[in-house]
This record gives sequence, structure tokens and C-alpha cells, in this order.
Amino acid sequence: MFYNGMIKIQNGKQQLIAEERAAYQCLLKEGADLAATSSARILSVAEKLAARKTKKQKVSIFSEYVNLDFIIVSVAEAERLWPEARHVRTAIRFSMVPATFEAIMLLKKNPTFWDGKLMARAYNIIKDEGKAMREKGIKRQMNKRKKVL
Repeated sequence: MFYNGMIKIQNGKQQLIAEERAAYQCLLKEGADLAATSSARILSVAEKLAARKTKKQKVSIFSEYVNLDFIIVSVAEAERLWPEARHVRTAIRFSMVPATFEAIMLLKKNPTFWDGKLMARAYNIIKDEGKAMREKGIKRQMNKRKKVL
């Protein structure tokens, strides 16, 4: 029932059965009436064209429910990550911290979150931090040598 109802909501279909409506009542937008969700709204041609232009949103802009695109309702979507994860988490990188692994996978699957300029900026920040740490370490070693002498 969970999967069926979630798929209906994500596809913008409002024809939920009674159990699904009751289960998803907490996901209604504020001010939305539960009775209003039981009957499908007939869209005008202009509304259908407007909905087509916003293909990125699976949930109709006229939906009574909040946007649930962050929920993966298909196991197949998660299963597709395994081959890619195998290439990221190799024997050499097996000691990688889980947060780093998740960040790499997130960036790998969402290239719109980053570009070459951002990567160059991040590289320069890390390089500068490393340089500062090395200089600090050299100064510390010099101070130790002065104390010994």
C-alpha cells in the first residue's frame, strides 16, 4: 500500500483508495482538504501545457500533497547505484570515511551541484590549508631546534 500510494502521489494522480488517503493525510499541504483529494481535478488545456513545461516536477503543481520527490519508491533506482559505488569504493579507497563516500556518490549522481570552477576553488583552498600547515610545522621544528641549542 505504501508504494502504490506514493507512486500515485509522485505521478500526480489523486485517485487514492481510502486507506491510502488516511495513511497520507499527514503529507497534505496546509489548507488542503482530505475530501478534495478524493476526486480528481480536471485540468484545462492551459493548465496541462503549464504542467508539461515543468517536467522536472513529477508532482503536479496542482497536487494537494507536498513534493515527495526525495523519496525513492523504486528499489531499482537504489540498485543502479551499486555498480557505480563499486568503482568509487575500490580496494585502495576501502578505508574511506563513509561521509566522504556519500559525498562522492552525491556529486557523481548530481553533476548540477558542481562544476570545474567550484572544484578549482576547493582544490586551491585545500592546497592553501596544506601549505599553511606545512609552514606551521616547519616553524615548530625550527623553534624546537632553537630550544635544543
